[in-house]
Amino acid sequence: MARIGRNDPCPCGSGKKYKKCCIDKPLVSKADGTVTVMDDQTLQAKTNLEQGYGCFYSGKEEEALQYWQPLWDDYVKDELLSTPLKDFDAHVPSHEFMANWFIEYPMVLQNKIRGDAGCGEQLLQYCDSMLKNGKGIGPELKEQIELARAAALSSLGRSEEADQEYERLSKIYSGSLALYVEWSSHLQTISKDEARKVLELGLKNCPDPSDQEALEDHLHYLNSLSDN
Repeated sequence: MARIGRNDPCPCGSGKKYKKCCIDKPLVSKADGTVTVMDDQTLQAKTNLEQGYGCFYSGKEEEALQYWQPLWDDYVKDELLSTPLKDFDAHVPSHEFMANWFIEYPMVLQNKIRGDAGCGEQLLQYCDSMLKNGKGIGPELKEQIELARAAALSSLGRSEEADQEYERLSKIYSGSLALYVEWSSHLQTISKDEARKVLELGLKNCPDPSDQEALEDHLHYLNSLSDN
């Protein structure tokens, strides 16, 4: 990045000297090699990203959402319309990575949806917006988003829609451990027999030994519930 001297004109274009204007604000390199001052909206997004991660790393997921929900509502949601996902890290320069946030934000929301309908609505909005407007979503992130959307529908009591979504996803992600675990969890309160069938289907379709072990554990737990 080009250096700006204290007595140089401020790159924000105000006409003032840098030291008398935006010296306390972060600088951003533009695609043409010039330097500009980070605008207030992006600076707030950077702050929300970093403060949210401070909470996340401390295991305070609910507090992380207090920063990450405004990051989504006030910045990311609109930027999706024009910015490919791969460019978000350049648009929000930080020691944290937006590429990771796109994975961890819905994960935190999904952890909270069972006890918080607001998180369910927020997760559904995130998933729908990402699937409609997200540019350059990789296959792993797309799978996570689609499964999270089904879980959000389930948490909001939209069981029939969730059923249809899990059925559809089972034809796309037939070898996904997460699919069978989350689908079974959705069915557990409706029909333990149907939940058991889903886990047994997972055992057929997920040959990896660690997946098999995880599915067996879930099946054992489900059977213990039905015996009580």
